[in-house]
Amino acid sequence: MNIEQFFTPYECQNTLPGKKVVVLAPHPDDEVFGCGGTLSQMAAAGAEIDIIIITDGVLRNEWPDLDSQLAEQKRQAKAEQRRQESIQAAEILGYPAPTFMGLQDGELLQHVHLSDELGSRLAAMCPDLILAPSIWEMHRDHRAVAQAALSFLLQATDCCQLAFYEVGVPLIPNLMVDISDNQNRKDQAMQCFGSQLEAQAYADQIRGLNRFRSYTLGQQVFSAEAFHLVARMDASLFTATYRPDHHTLALMRAEQAMRSSGINQLEELKQALEESQQNMDAIKRTLSWRITAPLRAIKSHWRKIWKWLSETK
Repeated sequence: MNIEQFFTPYECQNTLPGKKVVVLAPHPDDEVFGCGGTLSQMAAAGAEIDIIIITDGVLRNEWPDLDSQLAEQKRQAKAEQRRQESIQAAEILGYPAPTFMGLQDGELLQHVHLSDELGSRLAAMCPDLILAPSIWEMHRDHRAVAQAALSFLLQATDCCQLAFYEVGVPLIPNLMVDISDNQNRKDQAMQCFGSQLEAQAYADQIRGLNRFRSYTLGQQVFSAEAFHLVARMDASLFTATYRPDHHTLALMRAEQAMRSSGINQLEELKQALEESQQNMDAIKRTLSWRITAPLRAIKSHWRKIWKWLSETK
């Protein structure tokens, strides 16, 4: 054991404690980026795994410059592409194809019935383990799903646990899963998401995160996925300690303030441009501007000649 291992408040395991597992993924790819290596190992160990992907992965305003009908066709095509990417990744990782709810990407915090809809599905499936993005995520959809999962856990009557996974923001872990032997398979699965890898190097970034998570785990572990596991009996204490709803409200207020600031700055810029144009128009109407017009033309002509001479040297 090295000195880092001595001080770490978690253990490294090869799986999570669950036999009937439901994974909540806000978008097609979160289930792979966040916990794909662990899910592959749990499936190989005989766990029953169901993946629920909640949004279609396409923003409402994508392709705003196109005709509305053509833009909608492109959005539908992209949604289908993203579904197929998750299905292909599931085949590689060895668990069943996901179920898709098809809700609007980017708007889950405004979806007032999200907790009820997910709660009904979870209650019918009776999992002993739920996986969801962590409450430390910054993405609004991730936070909405995290809060819905935690809300279900608070009301659950049976023995159920919730494992938060990380995607865009590192979480505070209390359990690590060693995916060293499965990293290559996860890499292959992440490459399925071509639509997303064109926009950002997600696969490289997640691989770096998994590599970093091995920092305290000794030389025998070179890749790991981090989780924060919450038991049903600890859900109330966890909620009171970390107050995810307060963090979400703070983020939304900050977002609104930035948006308002951006609008104000844009209005100020437009006003300044209008004033500059008015001043320029006033200058052009003056007698001195008209008298000096030939001189400006000669100056422009000599600039062109000088540029040509410089380029031909």
